[in-house]
Amino acid sequence: IADNEVRRPTGQFNRVNFSLVDWALAAGANLSLSESSSLYVRASRGYSMPVLDQYMFVKFNDDGTPDRDDPNFPNVPETLVQLETGVKLASSRYALSAVAYWAQIQNFPVSDAVVTDPDTGATEFVTRFAGRARSIGAEIEGAMQPVPFFRANAAVTLQDPRYVNFTFKENPSDPFLTDYKGKRIRRLPRIITDLTGTFMFRGASIGLNWSYMGHRYSNNLNTIDLPGFGVFNVMASYGFRNFSLDFHVHNALNGYGLTEGNPRRDEALVATPDIFLARPVLPRRFTFSLTARM
Repeated sequence: IADNEVRRPTGQFNRVNFSLVDWALAAGANLSLSESSSLYVRASRGYSMPVLDQYMFVKFNDDGTPDRDDPNFPNVPETLVQLETGVKLASSRYALSAVAYWAQIQNFPVSDAVVTDPDTGATEFVTRFAGRARSIGAEIEGAMQPVPFFRANAAVTLQDPRYVNFTFKENPSDPFLTDYKGKRIRRLPRIITDLTGTFMFRGASIGLNWSYMGHRYSNNLNTIDLPGFGVFNVMASYGFRNFSLDFHVHNALNGYGLTEGNPRRDEALVATPDIFLARPVLPRRFTFSLTARM
């Protein structure tokens, strides 16, 4: 029985042939306040073609043409609109950049699920597309070197990513659409932090790095929480003549955290949010590298 149920290639090919027309544009302006400070503003609108994987489960008509009414069939490209403005300051010992931004993305695949027809029991793989989502945020990035042997870098991002237009039926028999308007976009945190300090002496350097990823939601309903986590890293390097030796300790304190969940599994476990499948942070590991420049 097991052998009979194995799927094999049929030798037949389904071909998808269609075209999309869209446009992209970017514009910006910079105002120099002094030799060490400036203001800028930038706006852009872009798009991307659907990836080939989105056509794997498209239904085909009897004449071999794709069914454009199939919810798996992407009829429009993804579009992205971005606005940002900020200030940049710099001198011989420090640099600072503070940016505020707004971004909107439309028509992007946001989840995959296996849907079961209650009448026939047949299952099908469905890709869901969010109509529109946006993120409002700010980022501060700085660097300073107060003394010749020490340099510090820091970057902090604060954002609020949410769905604006996103509805669908969990199953064909559902009488109502599930509305995700106002929900946080899955897997995206509100805060991201990266801090690095580097000591330098006679061709050698040692650096300490700490990165933090804020809590995120694994599913679109925002019922399954992935806690925030931090990772501590150590870097060291030594250069001599045309060679450089680098040593990296990843996750030096052997911390733990969940990088992302499995939405295909998590969407089916709304009633038991304490059980879910996720990818963990890798444990402590070491990397050596030797580079030769000829």
